[in-house]
Amino acid sequence: NADATARALAAYENVRWIAGGRAKEGGIAALSGFGDRVAAAYFYGECAGLFAGQMAEAMPGVPHATLATLDQAVAAARADAAPGDVLLLSPAAASFDQFASFEARGDAFRALIETAQAPQGTEARA
Repeated sequence: NADATARALAAYENVRWIAGGRAKEGGIAALSGFGDRVAAAYFYGECAGLFAGQMAEAMPGVPHATLATLDQAVAAARADAAPGDVLLLSPAAASFDQFASFEARGDAFRALIETAQAPQGTEARA
């Protein structure tokens, strides 16, 4: 949910934020104070369009992309990442559009990170 994402965004800078799934009430509107920590956002799944629409108000000026799947979002974030960036999966949404559980989504993220070489100096967090 957005509260958990707020805590995650507060913990890091230079975040390549990966979010998506099935939207929960309120979406990402409550995250308006974190735009200075987010280098770019990568929205996927059912709520990608909703989150993209809320982005202009929540974090004006922060670039974002809408993608169909988690693997596409991770690939895009990885391609854009620079040394010092953090690839952060903090979905702010339920997993049930593409995964059986949040654990399965986390396992998929971990596998995507482990199977591809991250750019030198980047971190991945879930």
